[in-house]
Amino acid sequence: MRRKNSLPHGLIPRLLDRDAAATYCGVSVPHFLEHVPVDPVEIGKKKLWDRMMIDRWLDSSQSAGQASPDQWNQALDEL
Repeated sequence: MRRKNSLPHGLIPRLLDRDAAATYCGVSVPHFLEHVPVDPVEIGKKKLWDRMMIDRWLDSSQSAGQASPDQWNQALDEL
């Protein structure tokens, strides 16, 4: 039975607490807080990270100096 305020199965909430945000990025909480320069949204006393802002930061970080999976696949195809 689903709680009244829970999301449907498989739907990721847009705002994540610090544990979920770090997990979403695949890193520990201390590593996330030290290296991910995305400011949290404050709702009352809660600090929540916007998943879309994290995605934008990751996308811009990747394009700033790291090859995308498609670029790696293209490079491998050219070998």
